[in-house]
Amino acid sequence: MKDLEHKGFIGSVEYDEESQTLYGQVKYITGLISYESADGTISGLMTAFKESVEDYLKDCKEMNLKPMQSAKGVFQVRLGADLHYLANIEAHKEGLTLNELVKNAVSHYLAEHNQNANA
Repeated sequence: MKDLEHKGFIGSVEYDEESQTLYGQVKYITGLISYESADGTISGLMTAFKESVEDYLKDCKEMNLKPMQSAKGVFQVRLGADLHYLANIEAHKEGLTLNELVKNAVSHYLAEHNQNANA
């Protein structure tokens, strides 16, 4: 099942067979924001997810804290020594930083992936 999205936050959709409960949590952040469907429906889960995000944003505002987003634009990539070396060489040849090379590669991959998905 697809993830839920609201105001830049991404939430999981989980099902516990034993209790027959739909639940989830906001992904890709430090800390825990969880939610559960009150009526056992996807619609109810989406409502609970949105309410949890809104409560979190309200709490952050009241405490004068900057909310964490599901994606900040920074992540760590573990390439392994050989691939790291080759990427550095290629970046240097192209007059790019390693960060620019990786950013270009990810952009190219996503453009190709989205083009294939829309075909």
